[in-house]
Amino acid sequence: MKDNNAKSNMKSLESLYLEKDFKSAKEYILKHRDQFDLGQFHYNLGTLHTKKEEFAVGRFHLEKALQEGYVNTKSLHNLEVVKEILKVDDAGNSAVLWDRILAGSKEIPVSAYLGMTIILLLILGLVVRLKLVIGKWVIIPLVLLTLAPLGFNYFYVSDISVVICLEDIQLREGPSKIYSESSTVDAGTKLITGESSGEWIFIKAPLHHAGWAHRDTLGFL
Repeated sequence: MKDNNAKSNMKSLESLYLEKDFKSAKEYILKHRDQFDLGQFHYNLGTLHTKKEEFAVGRFHLEKALQEGYVNTKSLHNLEVVKEILKVDDAGNSAVLWDRILAGSKEIPVSAYLGMTIILLLILGLVVRLKLVIGKWVIIPLVLLTLAPLGFNYFYVSDISVVICLEDIQLREGPSKIYSESSTVDAGTKLITGESSGEWIFIKAPLHHAGWAHRDTLGFL
Protein backbone atom coordinates (compact mmCIF):
# COMPACT_ATOMS: atom_id res chain seq x y z
CA MET A 1 0.00 0.00 0.00
CA LYS A 2 2.83 2.39 0.87
CA ASP A 3 4.47 1.79 -2.54
CA ASN A 4 1.18 2.61 -4.28
CA ASN A 5 0.84 5.81 -2.23
CA ALA A 6 4.43 6.78 -3.06
CA LYS A 7 3.81 6.28 -6.80
CA SER A 8 0.59 8.27 -6.59
CA ASN A 9 2.38 11.08 -4.74
CA MET A 10 5.15 11.25 -7.33
CA LYS A 11 2.65 11.41 -10.19
CA SER A 12 0.79 14.23 -8.48
CA LEU A 13 4.04 16.12 -7.89
CA GLU A 14 5.18 15.61 -11.47
CA SER A 15 1.90 17.06 -12.71
CA LEU A 16 2.31 20.15 -10.53
CA TYR A 17 5.93 20.54 -11.64
CA LEU A 18 4.95 20.34 -15.30
CA GLU A 19 2.24 22.93 -14.71
CA LYS A 20 4.83 25.10 -12.90
CA ASP A 21 2.42 25.42 -10.00
CA PHE A 22 5.25 25.49 -7.45
CA LYS A 23 3.16 26.95 -4.64
CA SER A 24 0.71 24.04 -4.83
CA ALA A 25 3.60 21.59 -5.18
CA LYS A 26 5.17 22.83 -1.95
CA GLU A 27 1.82 22.66 -0.14
CA TYR A 28 1.36 19.10 -1.44
CA ILE A 29 4.82 18.00 -0.24
CA LEU A 30 4.31 19.46 3.23
CA LYS A 31 0.79 18.05 3.52
CA HIS A 32 1.89 14.52 2.56
CA ARG A 33 5.23 14.63 4.39
CA ASP A 34 4.57 11.41 6.32
CA GLN A 35 4.08 9.51 3.05
CA PHE A 36 7.63 10.22 1.84
CA ASP A 37 10.91 8.82 3.08
CA LEU A 38 12.79 11.63 4.82
CA GLY A 39 15.47 11.72 2.14
CA GLN A 40 12.88 11.84 -0.64
CA PHE A 41 10.99 14.56 1.22
CA HIS A 42 14.06 16.81 1.33
CA TYR A 43 14.95 15.95 -2.28
CA ASN A 44 11.52 17.05 -3.49
CA LEU A 45 11.69 20.27 -1.47
CA GLY A 46 15.21 20.92 -2.72
CA THR A 47 14.17 20.40 -6.33
CA LEU A 48 11.13 22.62 -5.85
CA HIS A 49 13.10 25.52 -4.35
CA THR A 50 15.68 25.16 -7.12
CA LYS A 51 12.95 25.47 -9.76
CA LYS A 52 11.80 28.62 -7.96
CA GLU A 53 15.41 29.88 -8.14
CA GLU A 54 15.66 29.82 -4.35
CA PHE A 55 19.04 28.17 -4.63
CA ALA A 56 20.27 28.55 -1.04
CA VAL A 57 17.24 26.79 0.45
CA GLY A 58 17.35 24.33 -2.43
CA ARG A 59 20.94 23.42 -1.60
CA PHE A 60 20.07 22.96 2.07
CA HIS A 61 17.34 20.42 1.30
CA LEU A 62 19.40 18.59 -1.35
CA GLU A 63 22.28 18.27 1.13
CA LYS A 64 19.81 16.97 3.73
CA ALA A 65 18.50 14.43 1.21
CA LEU A 66 22.00 13.02 0.72
CA GLN A 67 22.58 13.02 4.46
CA GLU A 68 19.41 10.96 4.92
CA GLY A 69 20.63 8.39 2.41
CA TYR A 70 18.76 9.55 -0.70
CA VAL A 71 21.83 9.18 -2.92
CA ASN A 72 21.29 8.68 -6.63
CA THR A 73 22.17 10.27 -9.94
CA LYS A 74 19.33 12.80 -9.79
CA SER A 75 20.08 14.06 -6.28
CA LEU A 76 23.84 14.29 -6.92
CA HIS A 77 23.32 16.04 -10.25
CA ASN A 78 20.83 18.56 -8.87
CA LEU A 79 23.14 19.43 -5.99
CA GLU A 80 26.10 19.95 -8.32
CA VAL A 81 23.98 22.22 -10.54
CA VAL A 82 22.93 24.32 -7.54
CA LYS A 83 26.52 24.57 -6.25
CA GLU A 84 27.71 25.64 -9.69
CA ILE A 85 25.06 28.38 -9.79
CA LEU A 86 25.83 29.60 -6.27
CA LYS A 87 29.66 29.57 -6.62
CA VAL A 88 30.03 30.20 -2.90
CA ASP A 89 33.05 30.23 -0.61
CA ASP A 90 32.57 26.94 1.28
CA ALA A 91 34.77 25.72 4.12
CA GLY A 92 35.60 22.66 2.01
CA ASN A 93 37.26 24.68 -0.75
CA SER A 94 38.98 27.20 1.52
CA ALA A 95 42.63 28.07 0.92
CA VAL A 96 43.26 27.33 4.60
CA LEU A 97 44.17 23.68 5.23
CA TRP A 98 42.53 23.58 8.68
CA ASP A 99 39.20 24.72 7.16
CA ARG A 100 39.32 21.83 4.71
CA ILE A 101 40.25 19.38 7.47
CA LEU A 102 37.24 20.48 9.56
CA ALA A 103 34.90 20.24 6.58
CA GLY A 104 36.24 16.80 5.66
CA SER A 105 36.02 15.52 9.22
CA LYS A 106 32.25 16.05 9.23
CA GLU A 107 31.90 13.97 6.07
CA ILE A 108 33.41 10.92 7.81
CA PRO A 109 30.89 8.72 9.68
CA VAL A 110 31.51 7.82 13.33
CA SER A 111 31.88 4.16 12.31
CA ALA A 112 34.89 5.12 10.18
CA TYR A 113 36.65 6.77 13.13
CA LEU A 114 35.93 3.65 15.19
CA GLY A 115 37.19 1.43 12.39
CA MET A 116 40.45 3.38 12.08
CA THR A 117 41.02 3.08 15.82
CA ILE A 118 40.38 -0.68 15.79
CA ILE A 119 42.77 -1.20 12.86
CA LEU A 120 45.51 0.81 14.59
CA LEU A 121 45.00 -1.16 17.83
CA LEU A 122 45.29 -4.45 15.92
CA ILE A 123 48.50 -3.26 14.27
CA LEU A 124 49.87 -2.18 17.64
CA GLY A 125 48.95 -5.55 19.15
CA LEU A 126 50.81 -7.33 16.36
CA VAL A 127 53.86 -5.07 16.80
CA VAL A 128 53.94 -5.76 20.55
CA ARG A 129 53.44 -9.50 20.05
CA LEU A 130 56.37 -9.63 17.62
CA LYS A 131 58.38 -7.61 20.13
CA LEU A 132 59.19 -4.98 17.54
CA VAL A 133 58.84 -2.41 20.32
CA ILE A 134 59.41 -2.93 24.00
CA GLY A 135 59.13 -0.80 27.09
CA LYS A 136 56.11 0.98 28.50
CA TRP A 137 57.52 4.41 27.63
CA VAL A 138 57.28 3.45 23.97
CA ILE A 139 54.03 1.46 24.11
CA ILE A 140 52.01 4.07 26.04
CA PRO A 141 52.49 6.86 23.44
CA LEU A 142 51.66 4.36 20.69
CA VAL A 143 48.41 3.39 22.46
CA LEU A 144 47.47 7.05 22.72
CA LEU A 145 48.25 7.47 19.04
CA THR A 146 45.96 4.59 18.06
CA LEU A 147 43.14 6.21 20.05
CA ALA A 148 43.63 9.55 18.28
CA PRO A 149 40.99 9.10 15.52
CA LEU A 150 38.23 8.18 17.98
CA GLY A 151 39.34 10.84 20.43
CA PHE A 152 39.39 13.51 17.71
CA ASN A 153 35.84 12.63 16.73
CA TYR A 154 34.54 12.43 20.31
CA PHE A 155 36.20 15.51 21.78
CA TYR A 156 36.24 17.82 18.76
CA VAL A 157 34.25 16.80 15.68
CA SER A 158 31.11 16.00 17.67
CA ASP A 159 31.09 19.58 19.01
CA ILE A 160 30.97 21.25 15.58
CA SER A 161 28.11 21.41 13.10
CA VAL A 162 27.69 21.98 9.37
CA VAL A 163 25.21 24.63 8.23
CA ILE A 164 23.98 26.24 5.04
CA CYS A 165 23.31 29.99 4.99
CA LEU A 166 19.65 30.29 4.03
CA GLU A 167 20.08 33.96 3.12
CA ASP A 168 22.82 36.57 2.81
CA ILE A 169 23.97 37.18 6.38
CA GLN A 170 26.04 39.72 8.27
CA LEU A 171 28.35 38.11 10.81
CA ARG A 172 29.01 40.01 14.00
CA GLU A 173 31.97 40.23 16.36
CA GLY A 174 29.84 39.04 19.28
CA PRO A 175 26.57 37.18 19.96
CA SER A 176 24.25 40.19 19.69
CA LYS A 177 23.17 42.89 17.25
CA ILE A 178 24.93 45.44 19.43
CA TYR A 179 28.29 44.14 18.16
CA SER A 180 29.90 45.44 14.97
CA GLU A 181 29.55 43.54 11.71
CA SER A 182 32.64 41.50 10.84
CA SER A 183 31.91 40.09 7.36
CA THR A 184 29.17 39.17 4.91
CA VAL A 185 28.42 35.60 3.88
CA ASP A 186 26.50 34.78 0.71
CA ALA A 187 23.34 32.71 0.78
CA GLY A 188 23.98 29.03 0.10
CA THR A 189 27.46 28.95 1.67
CA LYS A 190 28.36 25.84 3.70
CA LEU A 191 29.98 26.75 7.02
CA ILE A 192 31.33 25.00 10.10
CA THR A 193 29.96 26.20 13.43
CA GLY A 194 31.14 25.81 17.00
CA GLU A 195 29.90 27.25 20.27
CA SER A 196 26.55 28.96 20.74
CA SER A 197 25.21 31.73 22.95
CA GLY A 198 21.44 31.89 23.09
CA GLU A 199 20.20 32.27 19.52
CA TRP A 200 23.66 33.10 18.19
CA ILE A 201 26.10 30.61 16.67
CA PHE A 202 29.85 31.08 16.22
CA ILE A 203 31.22 30.39 12.73
CA LYS A 204 34.57 28.54 12.91
CA ALA A 205 35.29 27.94 9.24
CA PRO A 206 36.16 29.25 6.76
CA LEU A 207 38.53 31.13 9.04
CA HIS A 208 38.07 34.47 7.26
CA HIS A 209 34.34 34.27 8.07
CA ALA A 210 34.88 33.78 11.80
CA GLY A 211 32.05 35.56 13.60
CA TRP A 212 28.57 35.20 15.07
CA ALA A 213 25.40 34.46 13.07
CA HIS A 214 21.79 34.30 14.22
CA ARG A 215 20.39 30.77 14.32
CA ASP A 216 17.35 31.68 12.19
CA THR A 217 19.57 32.42 9.19
CA LEU A 218 21.17 28.96 9.18
CA GLY A 219 20.00 25.53 8.06
CA PHE A 220 21.61 22.79 10.15
CA LEU A 221 22.66 19.59 8.35
